[in-house]
Amino acid sequence: MLLAINFQKSIKFYQYHFTMKSIYLTIFVFIAAMLISCSKEDNDNGLSGQAITFASGISKYDTRVNEKGNEWIQGDEVGIYMLATENVNTLLKSNIKYIAASSGISTTFTTNSAMHYPTDGSAVKFMAYYPYSEPVGTEYPIDLSSQKDQAKLDLMYAKSKDSYTHSGGTAVILTFEHMLSKLILNVSAGATVGDISNTQVTVKGMNTTAVFNLLTKEISKEADADAIKAYTSETANRYEFILLPVILTDAHIVEFDVNGTIYTWNIKENDGDIDKFKTGHEYTFNIKLSESGVEAELEVEQEGSVTPWKPEGGSGNGTLEDETMLSIPDLVSTDQTTTSVDLNWNIVENAATYTYQYILASASEEDESAITTIADIATNSITISSLEENTDYKFRVKAVPAEDSEYTESAYSEWLNVSTKSSSAGEAVTSGEELLAALAAIDEGGTIYLDPANTFNINTRNETTGVYSAKSLSITKSITLEGSSSSNLARINAKAIEIAATGINFTIKNIEFSGYTLDSNTGAITSSVSNTSQSYFIDITSNGSINNLTIENCFVHGIYNGLVRANRAANALYGDVTIYNNRFYNIGGNNGGLVATSSDVTTAGTWIIKNNTVTGVGQGFYETSANKKLIVFPKEVASFTATISNNTFFGVSSGSGNYYIDTQSAGNCGTIVLEKNITVFAGASRGPRLGTNGTIKDNAVYPSWTSVSGDTNTITLTANPFGVAETGLISLDADFTPDAGTKAYGWGDPRWL
Repeated sequence: MLLAINFQKSIKFYQYHFTMKSIYLTIFVFIAAMLISCSKEDNDNGLSGQAITFASGISKYDTRVNEKGNEWIQGDEVGIYMLATENVNTLLKSNIKYIAASSGISTTFTTNSAMHYPTDGSAVKFMAYYPYSEPVGTEYPIDLSSQKDQAKLDLMYAKSKDSYTHSGGTAVILTFEHMLSKLILNVSAGATVGDISNTQVTVKGMNTTAVFNLLTKEISKEADADAIKAYTSETANRYEFILLPVILTDAHIVEFDVNGTIYTWNIKENDGDIDKFKTGHEYTFNIKLSESGVEAELEVEQEGSVTPWKPEGGSGNGTLEDETMLSIPDLVSTDQTTTSVDLNWNIVENAATYTYQYILASASEEDESAITTIADIATNSITISSLEENTDYKFRVKAVPAEDSEYTESAYSEWLNVSTKSSSAGEAVTSGEELLAALAAIDEGGTIYLDPANTFNINTRNETTGVYSAKSLSITKSITLEGSSSSNLARINAKAIEIAATGINFTIKNIEFSGYTLDSNTGAITSSVSNTSQSYFIDITSNGSINNLTIENCFVHGIYNGLVRANRAANALYGDVTIYNNRFYNIGGNNGGLVATSSDVTTAGTWIIKNNTVTGVGQGFYETSANKKLIVFPKEVASFTATISNNTFFGVSSGSGNYYIDTQSAGNCGTIVLEKNITVFAGASRGPRLGTNGTIKDNAVYPSWTSVSGDTNTITLTANPFGVAETGLISLDADFTPDAGTKAYGWGDPRWL
């Protein structure tokens, strides 16, 4: 398989806070399949379909190849991954190496592992990085301790913004971005300083190692602060560093050793008020050494001060880190009918209106006539009507500032694939009896729709004694339970949802669920809480197991024990788990109130727990025991990955002896990221334990947590940010909008922001 790469060089000017001059290089990558030599290599995993062509753009590339930034170097190596669109954490091809065969403006790349599209027509995405490293799973090791070979330090990353299939016929678009920061120092000296041609330049206080996550595009585990000696440029008295992005402190200094005389510069002391090194930005300072010390002037280019490396391309110019550019909205679809789609996105700060576009999924995105554009949307939601039944569409949205604003519009979000429903899907069930009958009759992989105008009470009556009791829903096939409306949830009252067969794929969506207690004589509901210790939301029985579990847009409350019990058998929950956009209130005393897994798990997939509000967990409601963990993850499964982000955890009572989120081990428990959550405890807490590969960053906590190491930017709040008491039952109408100071972080469940 060959890749041909060409460069085009152009100078463009952009207006941000100021005008910036940047040089961009565009790479066009074409992969030609050598089917004869590669057929055996690719005849696996259903990936022997049409060969893949890549087209790629790249940013200013002066550290990556040479100082002019216009040539590849023979032997340059990149790694490319193929991802499943339905779950971008599923790697179909991993770290396939391509090698530049020659140096020059254009080059061919060869590989021993050709990539082809899946033969079943399923959609895929791609991501890539430079420079190649082996072995690399999804965590790329960064080591900047030596600057001698900067071409091997300039970590760059690309990810396709769209999905592709073998029938698409278009090139895969990859736009590479610089992931680190670059510091350039042009050194001059006064007459009394002497000859500076042999000056030794060292930066101190900077971390030299870290890990870059290829799936989340985030840098973590920064460590090993040490002195870093500069790379000496071919240009006289020019010194360069590739550094980790960092907020500058007084510990970050540069030393200039001129023939044994040391001149020291605190990097924060500069005329450009630069207080941080941002991802993908280049900072050039003119340094003058004199008897009085060091003067640092930020070099100005066309009235600008910082030249971003990041490209204008990719998913619009939103990849450029510019403080005047609005953030890209996070688009989701909250409901679909046969002819309409409901879209919702977060409110973008400083946006006046929004513009959205949609297109048939089968149409070309390059065909502007196929795209419908609607501008001047004043709210952060819209219902798009008059669509075709049972049809696949793609949607995207961007934020737009007021006409007289200093801000510029965002890029469009990535295309969101949404399908309208089919009228042949069947009528929604309207009673508990109909629901039980539908469960008995449904085919594998089917969907049962529930009419939100009805309440589904699941109970049974002993015909001999006449006694009524609450009953569980028994799931024995891979199915979806879905309320017909995302805003008016269908309510189920039941003891639990029991998973009573193995290998189940289960999705529950748009459902309100509550345990309940009956009058045994009349069957009337006497309490919205079950009085039995076997009350769960989802209970995986000793004879059952779940492969993939999705809980989306549900409101669950009044559960005697826990939400998801997966600890009755070793691999009760062994695949992917998505818990998204839910509210869970007033959960009782199960150890692992949100999810509890066994310590004997041997297989685990990818978990995403995002955009949820979880309140009143582990406080010992309903006469259960208190001080219980919120989440109990699988123990020491190295392949396990999990992201817990943008959740509001409130009134959590894990106790000072329990880790409130726990991997059950301090060893290698997989790659787990805990970020951008707001957590309010009902009392003292020990904090999270995520194993050796855990990442804790950008969390707000009240009152505090203890025994937490390796966390980054954990904000300890001085007061409860919500107008709700931390202890006691939570009102089902409680408002968890944080106070202004906490809201400004942009963390927690975004529905309250």
